Amino acid sequence: MRAKRPNPFLMAQACLKLIYNHNIATTASLTPNSGAFL
Repeated sequence: MRAKRPNPFLMAQACLKLIYNHNIATTASLTPNSGAFL
């Protein structure tokens, strides 16, 4: 595996992971009993 060029699939996975984590944090902060999700 060459590490010179970034892998588009891995980058997309990382972006989706960031968005997923951000959505979870937003939902938890907007929910009164956020302890149920965490």
